[in-house]
Amino acid sequence: MTPATSTRSTGSTNTQNQDYLEMEREEDGRLEEAPYIMEIPNVILSADSIMQTNEFPTESYNTLALAAVIGVCSGVSVALFKLSIDAVEKVFYDSSIVLSMSLLVALIPALGGLVVGILRAVSGPFPPGLGGTVNEIDQESLVLSQAQIQEQINPLRFLQKAVASIATLGTGASLGPEGPSVEVGMAMSRLCMHLDFNLLPTVFSQQQQQQQQSSGQELSREARAQRNRLLLSCGAASGLSAGFNAPIAGVFFALEIVQAALPPLLAASISEWEDDGEITMGKTQPKTTTTTTTTTTTTTTTTTTTTTTTTTTTTTTTTTDPISAAPGAMSSILLSSVLAALVSRMLLGEQLALSLSEYTLKTPLLELPLYLLLGAMCGLVAFAFRQCSDASTSLFKGQIGPDFVRDTFTSIPDIFKPVLGGCICGVVGLLFPQILFFGYETLNGLLKNNSLPTDTLLILLVMKMFTTAVSVGSGLVGGTFAPSLFFGAMVGASFHNIMAGIFETINTNSQFSALVGPILDLADVPAYAMVGAASVLAALFRAPLTASLLLFELTRDYDVILPLMASAGVGSLVSDIVENKMKVLAQEKISLSLERDLSDSSKP
Repeated sequence: MTPATSTRSTGSTNTQNQDYLEMEREEDGRLEEAPYIMEIPNVILSADSIMQTNEFPTESYNTLALAAVIGVCSGVSVALFKLSIDAVEKVFYDSSIVLSMSLLVALIPALGGLVVGILRAVSGPFPPGLGGTVNEIDQESLVLSQAQIQEQINPLRFLQKAVASIATLGTGASLGPEGPSVEVGMAMSRLCMHLDFNLLPTVFSQQQQQQQQSSGQELSREARAQRNRLLLSCGAASGLSAGFNAPIAGVFFALEIVQAALPPLLAASISEWEDDGEITMGKTQPKTTTTTTTTTTTTTTTTTTTTTTTTTTTTTTTTTDPISAAPGAMSSILLSSVLAALVSRMLLGEQLALSLSEYTLKTPLLELPLYLLLGAMCGLVAFAFRQCSDASTSLFKGQIGPDFVRDTFTSIPDIFKPVLGGCICGVVGLLFPQILFFGYETLNGLLKNNSLPTDTLLILLVMKMFTTAVSVGSGLVGGTFAPSLFFGAMVGASFHNIMAGIFETINTNSQFSALVGPILDLADVPAYAMVGAASVLAALFRAPLTASLLLFELTRDYDVILPLMASAGVGSLVSDIVENKMKVLAQEKISLSLERDLSDSSKP
């Protein structure tokens, strides 16, 4: 076939195909001008159409701006917080006259407890922790208007708790500054989240900006609650980032711990409400006596009738989406965490919280079972401390113990309970000064000393757990991040010493090791101490990723990250298993007690 013939055949075929396609399009009523070219819809929208159809850009820019402000404010506030702790510590512990009198040294933490008691008596209860703060934010977002929220938020309320933390830690009580740093960041987010920024880009017309401003439309209550939760996460990430100088760990803290503390959001739509009812946290609490409830799969409708009032409320429970699922959420958390760390470094200097001596991981794969065993032990230690802390809190409230113990603690005024906790810390600190809070110098000194005997490490572990539980139970203000690192470091160093002794005995008495050399050459003490610190932190806060990345950022050592993550995961798992088992046993005990009481009451 000649080229001309081929060309004619091809052209004829194309013509037939074109005619066929045109016939089909005519039958479907979709005839187009170009049969072979599919028209692409115009996706270039005008600024006016964007403003009319999508409010995401404006709100996203406002959220990013607020996240940046929260990060900078958190960095400055945490830096001032730490500098204040150092100043109080120098006032009390840099005097040779005071240090020469052991009785005065023992009373220094009690002075901090007195300040805490006075502040609590004057100002009332301090702001709550993470869970209580989430509840307050949800209540503000779902119930109150913007004007009511701004009237309710009092900066002095957050300042009083920060001053109580400075008094507690500056006088040496057995707690840490990182928990209060997170609360400082959350306080900054609460103070900043109701600010309004007009950050519309210039591509939007001035006419549309004026229309949006004149409309006065606010976010829906549910959307506002979700936005405020995101900003609270930015504040928590900023506080941890500035407190530990660890921006990556701050981001994962927000995603792993803050997200777990967020309950399902309750959005209430109220069709009619009269003066005899109140709305709290998206629920209705009418002052009535007769209630009829009808429940479906997604909506709960409550209708209450009295002689004077009729209330109809529809409450919809919505599933809480992950923080990272919101548009621009990850950018906001990253921005606030990075800015907080940068500002903190500018004011405090570039320094690592933990400084370890040199060590080598000689056989990490062979030692992996040992790291997993260490993680399981750290999980048990974290569970034990949690139980001690709860028992201490109940003891100081007069809820447990013999009758005379309950009566004694109940009779103690609340203002003097922190003083008693400080006295106990001071007395124990006379014998074991390592358990008092003086930054991370004590822990760094212990980690650099590879020759501490095992019994000393275990005694320090027990004393630190005791004084930290007493500090928490008595009402002293501080965090448990730093104590958990201390617990884990002592467990890891003790575990290393015990395992080293066992393998040394095996290598000495084994004929196989005499022929081929040592069976297992363990890593140095700092490696096990760091793995133990991450494992207890992960188990105590149920955050293995945050703990692993935090220890990595604190030490800047990548070699130990793999065994550290494995051990942290096992520690968190073991702690959860043991705690759930204890809860089941406690419930069974309560059920048996109720059955026994019922059987006794039924007897004549």
